[in-house]
Amino acid sequence: MNIFVKTKRKRIALLLAVIIQLSLGINSNNASASVSTPTNLSATGNRAGDYGSGTVNLSWTAVAGASNGYAIQTTLNGVQVGDLTSILGQGTTSAVVGGLLGGSTYSFKIRAVSESALSSWSSAVTASPITSPSAPSKPTVTNAGLDVTVRWTAPASDGGAAIASYAVTEINLGVSQTVSASSLSVQFNGLTAGSKVKFNVRAINGVTAEGTASPTSDELTLPNVPNQVTGVTVTRGAGDGDIQVSWSTPGNGGSTLTGLEVFLRSGNQDIQTLQVTDIETTSAIFSSLAGGTYSVQVLGKNAIGSGPRSTEPTGVTIPGVAPISGSSSGGSNSGGGGGGTSANNLENEDKQEEAKPSEETTTKKGESKKGELDFSIGQKVKKPVTILKSLPKDFPVNNLKVKVVDVNGKSIKGVKVTITKSGKVSVVFPKGSRTGNYKLTVKSKNKEVTLKLKVKK
Repeated sequence: MNIFVKTKRKRIALLLAVIIQLSLGINSNNASASVSTPTNLSATGNRAGDYGSGTVNLSWTAVAGASNGYAIQTTLNGVQVGDLTSILGQGTTSAVVGGLLGGSTYSFKIRAVSESALSSWSSAVTASPITSPSAPSKPTVTNAGLDVTVRWTAPASDGGAAIASYAVTEINLGVSQTVSASSLSVQFNGLTAGSKVKFNVRAINGVTAEGTASPTSDELTLPNVPNQVTGVTVTRGAGDGDIQVSWSTPGNGGSTLTGLEVFLRSGNQDIQTLQVTDIETTSAIFSSLAGGTYSVQVLGKNAIGSGPRSTEPTGVTIPGVAPISGSSSGGSNSGGGGGGTSANNLENEDKQEEAKPSEETTTKKGESKKGELDFSIGQKVKKPVTILKSLPKDFPVNNLKVKVVDVNGKSIKGVKVTITKSGKVSVVFPKGSRTGNYKLTVKSKNKEVTLKLKVKK
């Protein structure tokens, strides 16, 4: 308890000594004859302060003979709380008793003290201070991905005023939510991946703005995206146009791996993307590639997102025929082939099925025979689009001329055509090309074939 007095500590100590001596050596029945008992004692609980710091105002009528002031006794549930509160001054008629628990009912008595006598105790009066609530329990914290649920139990005491709300704060990130008094849990959604979080809960009843804070929860580390994939290698495969890719399974970042993504790259750009759903897999093969130099990057995925791409290893080269640029005037290759390079800017996330070559089926501009997709030139594509085809097995691959036209027969420039020695055809439409139907005509010295092409987003 706090003792509210306006005098020097020496005099207080003297008064306490007098009270003790009188209590031990003087019969209070005899003492009461010379010192009257204070009257009109009243008590009023104050509304202020934290739980455990409540105060009660006491007042009484002063009596003659109280040369050493007054002694106040405070009890809770019939048990005295702390020492007697000593009040100096015969004419003193009020005091404040502090250090009390909000919402608890205390009982108070007073007696007068002279140099040689104690009065009898006055009749008891009661009062309850009103404070902030006691602290809620230490919260528990669980998560599902980046969504965190905080739970707690209500305080043992509301401090004498009904709890209006709870304020829940994540201490490291500084984010808070307020919920009603009927709620004992709250969810924080979409917190920062990989962050460490811990919470406290404050019960608020309006006595103080900040309420009373609970102990801080245990710290929880939220899951993150997978670690960077390591151990990535790229080598030539068994087939002429095959590339073998290997990697080590990355750490999952605290959330189960859901798959991996493998990027085939050429000319510092992605040209094919392979989705791997079996997380135990540590290798893949890219087949039927045109001549050129290729490398790869790999990343892991989980429920949180995609991890960083791996470091790109040194590429490997597949021999092939040099690219042929299709245009309105056609073009030719350099003959039998080896040492060629792959077409740049390849993009095969939208890879179309490799189809057997077929002859031209367009009969009129803008029209097509039954069975052929027919849609007019449409929207621009936002990235290069690659279409893979094959020449007939007996079709020669030396001294070829190629031409790409739209459904109206207009020659399309800027399209790169690569034909390997094995007859694999790669047609790359650059960024900004229009979606729609196209035709590729390939001519050798004695033969000609037309392949249907479809560009889509």
